[in-house]
Amino acid sequence: KPVWGLPQLCRAGGLPHHPDAALFFPPLRRLILFKGARYYVLAQGGLQVEPYYPRSLQDWGGIPEEVSGALPRPDGSIIFFRDDR
Repeated sequence: KPVWGLPQLCRAGGLPHHPDAALFFPPLRRLILFKGARYYVLAQGGLQVEPYYPRSLQDWGGIPEEVSGALPRPDGSIIFFRDDR
């Protein structure tokens, strides 16, 4: 459904400028933005970054910096893309 009041500048709510990728992460039921070597978890019901974020991609184990895409799979795993890999 449409979200009224959009578009907004990314800097509103602590969001990163020009995010590299975005992913809805079902276990957290949150939208996650990736930018460089960090990720941001958005608060439920708004475009605000949750407290204690951004955090390092090292939390995810093995994800390359500068993710250019992310795709959830039905089995719960996630495919991450960087450039053409």
